[in-house]
Amino acid sequence: MADIFFCDVDGTLTGTVSRATFKSNPRDVFVLPGVENALAHYAQKGYLMVGISSEGGVGGWSQKAGSCI
Repeated sequence: MADIFFCDVDGTLTGTVSRATFKSNPRDVFVLPGVENALAHYAQKGYLMVGISSEGGVGGWSQKAGSCI
């Protein structure tokens, strides 16, 4: 059985180029500094990595889930 690394995505792994609270489109997303190295470290150790998002626009029904994937 593999170890699992769970991590919040929004504001922890990624940020928005526009500095808006929610992503507006795929071009509005950037990977925060140090994230690639940190994820590579856990991947090298064999962790299964799971990203979790509580994107408020979906929960608040102002966006459809498909527009955020």
